[in-house]
Amino acid sequence: MTNNVQFVQFPKETLESNKYVPNYKMSDEIIIMALENNYRAMKYVPNYKMSDKIIKIGLEEDYRVLKFVPKKKITDEIIRIALEYDGRALQFIPEEKKTDEIIIMAIKNNGFVFVRNKKKTDEIIRIALEYDNYALQFIPNEKKTDEIIKIALQKNIYALQFVPEEKMSDEIIKMAIEKSYRVLDLIYYDKITDDVIKLAIKNNYRALKLVPDDKITDEIIKFALSINVLALEFV
Repeated sequence: MTNNVQFVQFPKETLESNKYVPNYKMSDEIIIMALENNYRAMKYVPNYKMSDKIIKIGLEEDYRVLKFVPKKKITDEIIRIALEYDGRALQFIPEEKKTDEIIIMAIKNNGFVFVRNKKKTDEIIRIALEYDNYALQFIPNEKKTDEIIKIALQKNIYALQFVPEEKMSDEIIKMAIEKSYRVLDLIYYDKITDDVIKLAIKNNYRALKLVPDDKITDEIIKFALSINVLALEFV
């Protein structure tokens, strides 16, 4: 009589030799040995052998082990441990468990997860801006308020390139120019007024080289030279 025993094959790199391990012989020790060599070994671990202990050990090796864990075994504790290791574990967490708190925890660990995250509440957006200097580009335009834009520019002045024309107010432009004249070439053409140009030149005469040719008037040239005669290089 032949026993009906299911066998599982681990990838070569997970064990010393490529052996078939029957489920009833797959002890915690064997599983841990496999996971310590390659997190993908979790794919071959039967659900009933996948204890919290095994999952936690797997997460120590690589957060991506979570994609092989059944949803019902992804508890709040497992989620928190996974996110502490790497915020990118968020992608393997069931949607129904992705609360604002969980998403924020993931972003704090790895700001880049904001890019893939579909949920973008005001609170999540503010946290993302603190942890990712380029988060503004992934924020829907309707959520880009003056407050949000200012927060983004405080963190990274070059985030100005992600501000839509209708949201680029005189106040926003002034704030950006006062921080760096180099953002002049990120300002929409129609927004580059004489006042904006003068403000940039006042910040640094080299701003003149970023001014569109048809906006370099005699008045602008004289103003630049009054700031620094070396501006003549860019006339």
